[in-house]
Amino acid sequence: MPTMRSSGKNVANKKIKPKFFNIKKNKSLLKSISFKIHKYNDKNDSFPKLFFSCFCEFGCESLLPTYLIPRINKNFPDHKKIVLGWQGREYFYKHLVDEFWEIDPKCMNLREKCKAFMHNSKELSSLEDVLSKKSIVVDGKKLGNLCVSAACYACQSEFAVGKTESSCMNCGSTNIKKSLFQGVKEYKNYIKFLPRPSSSLSSMVENLIPSNSVALFARNRKAYGRNFTAEHYRKLIDVINDIGYNVVLLGEPVSSLNFKHPNVVNLLNHRLAGNLEFAFAVVERCVFSLQLYTASTRISSLLDVPYILVESPDQIYGRGQEGIRLSLTTRNDKKKKLILSNYINTLENFDKFLNTFELAVRSFMFENNNDDIFFNCEEVGSIYLKSGSESLW
Repeated sequence: MPTMRSSGKNVANKKIKPKFFNIKKNKSLLKSISFKIHKYNDKNDSFPKLFFSCFCEFGCESLLPTYLIPRINKNFPDHKKIVLGWQGREYFYKHLVDEFWEIDPKCMNLREKCKAFMHNSKELSSLEDVLSKKSIVVDGKKLGNLCVSAACYACQSEFAVGKTESSCMNCGSTNIKKSLFQGVKEYKNYIKFLPRPSSSLSSMVENLIPSNSVALFARNRKAYGRNFTAEHYRKLIDVINDIGYNVVLLGEPVSSLNFKHPNVVNLLNHRLAGNLEFAFAVVERCVFSLQLYTASTRISSLLDVPYILVESPDQIYGRGQEGIRLSLTTRNDKKKKLILSNYINTLENFDKFLNTFELAVRSFMFENNNDDIFFNCEEVGSIYLKSGSESLW
């Protein structure tokens, strides 16, 4: 594989090159989607092309640069590798591929079309179909399947498996290589970590945020809900301030709640808001990050910065896959604190929840207690914990 360079040529808002398309047939598509193309070497178009369509939700997307793309790259050493992705995501991929095609800001409303690794956008599907006629396209479905595919050493077949299946669906052999989602603890030893944020960004951030700061991500998704109001977050911030911390508000503008608070450094209004490397540089300067029912934990977990996550027990230890994805990207299990509570419970009893939250912060940060804590779901939560925690942490 050629050497990748982190600083390359940028072609601002360049339309997808006509050589990849039949202009007449795809005129409407070319008008609806454009990209800024980041190039990291001089590999020309004579090489066969491998496209990664990385229009995923952030929690799933975090597995692409850390596990999936490095694994796929090994099988295509002679291909020109190109990622199609969301605005601000260059940091995830620039060390792994030859080009990153960053979708135009006007298309970021398509983020609400995401469903885990996949999407239901007609525009993006049309783009993938066109590219697949002359290139290999690894789309969200293929990436998701890779996470749940096991391999049989006896008959060499590959097949999708659940969390507990342990035999080959083709020949019945139990001599199988576990899927990524089955073998979380084993696969964590092979994670490919991201490069550190640039020194220039780190220096900029140092002058932006005060010491003893907490990074707060305020979810505001339309597709799944599970959001809280500005008033909820103001109460949460007051508790954090009373404990002795400053608060920095950041996130992706298109999916974050932007609100005012006198004691908050609001980086959602910064010119680099939504830039992933900027977010990593900010969190790296914070004492911990906080998120409610959202996957921004990946930033802290990949940086080895402590994090507190409020999430449902089912998502972490039950039928959901968030616990698996979170474990795969968490460097140090001792630097996490999970508050397990169903969303409706938290929403309807928020003032009471704040007491549990304060207890969680104090025990985690002052007493180094990273045990999970339950809010209004002790009985159900303990059942989930007993059945699911051993395979994750």
